Amino acid sequence: MREVTPEPKLSIKRPEQLAMEAVEAGWEAMEAGRENAEEFALTALRHWPNCADAYTLLGVSAGGQLELALPLFT
Repeated sequence: MREVTPEPKLSIKRPEQLAMEAVEAGWEAMEAGRENAEEFALTALRHWPNCADAYTLLGVSAGGQLELALPLFT
Protein backbone atom coordinates (compact mmCIF):
# COMPACT_ATOMS: atom_id res chain seq x y z
CA MET A 1 0.00 0.00 0.00
CA ARG A 2 1.26 3.42 -0.90
CA GLU A 3 1.87 5.89 1.93
CA VAL A 4 0.01 9.15 1.60
CA THR A 5 1.73 12.27 2.80
CA PRO A 6 -0.43 15.19 3.78
CA GLU A 7 -0.20 18.30 1.69
CA PRO A 8 1.32 21.30 3.43
CA LYS A 9 -1.23 23.78 4.69
CA LEU A 10 -0.91 27.32 3.48
CA SER A 11 -0.76 29.76 6.29
CA ILE A 12 -2.15 33.06 5.15
CA LYS A 13 -2.02 35.74 7.79
CA ARG A 14 -4.53 38.51 8.01
CA PRO A 15 -3.30 42.12 8.04
CA GLU A 16 -4.20 42.37 11.72
CA GLN A 17 -1.94 39.43 12.55
CA LEU A 18 0.96 40.86 10.57
CA ALA A 19 0.52 44.21 12.28
CA MET A 20 0.50 42.71 15.76
CA GLU A 21 3.64 40.71 15.01
CA ALA A 22 5.37 43.92 13.92
CA VAL A 23 4.22 45.72 17.07
CA GLU A 24 5.51 42.89 19.27
CA ALA A 25 8.87 43.10 17.51
CA GLY A 26 8.84 46.86 18.07
CA TRP A 27 8.24 46.50 21.82
CA GLU A 28 11.04 43.94 22.00
CA ALA A 29 13.34 46.31 20.11
CA MET A 30 12.50 49.15 22.49
CA GLU A 31 13.07 46.98 25.56
CA ALA A 32 16.45 45.92 24.14
CA GLY A 33 17.44 49.57 23.73
CA ARG A 34 17.44 49.54 19.95
CA GLU A 35 16.24 52.64 18.14
CA ASN A 36 14.19 50.96 15.41
CA ALA A 37 10.90 50.50 17.30
CA GLU A 38 9.31 53.21 15.17
CA GLU A 39 10.09 51.27 12.02
CA PHE A 40 8.19 48.27 13.35
CA ALA A 41 5.24 50.49 14.32
CA LEU A 42 5.13 52.03 10.84
CA THR A 43 5.29 48.56 9.28
CA ALA A 44 2.34 47.56 11.45
CA LEU A 45 0.36 50.58 10.27
CA ARG A 46 1.11 49.72 6.65
CA HIS A 47 -0.45 46.32 7.22
CA TRP A 48 -3.36 47.59 9.31
CA PRO A 49 -3.93 51.37 9.59
CA ASN A 50 -6.31 50.92 12.55
CA CYS A 51 -3.71 49.22 14.78
CA ALA A 52 -4.04 51.13 18.05
CA ASP A 53 -1.05 49.31 19.53
CA ALA A 54 1.17 50.67 16.76
CA TYR A 55 0.08 54.23 17.57
CA THR A 56 0.81 53.56 21.24
CA LEU A 57 4.25 52.25 20.38
CA LEU A 58 4.94 55.36 18.30
CA GLY A 59 3.74 57.62 21.10
CA VAL A 60 5.83 55.90 23.75
CA SER A 61 8.89 55.87 21.51
CA ALA A 62 8.51 59.64 21.04
CA GLY A 63 9.57 59.90 24.67
CA GLY A 64 9.67 63.42 26.01
CA GLN A 65 8.80 65.02 22.69
CA LEU A 66 5.28 65.98 23.64
CA GLU A 67 4.47 67.63 20.30
CA LEU A 68 5.12 64.27 18.60
CA ALA A 69 3.54 62.00 21.19
CA LEU A 70 0.31 63.86 21.97
CA PRO A 71 -1.38 63.45 18.56
CA LEU A 72 -0.70 59.72 18.68
CA PHE A 73 -2.64 59.33 21.92
CA THR A 74 -5.63 61.48 20.99
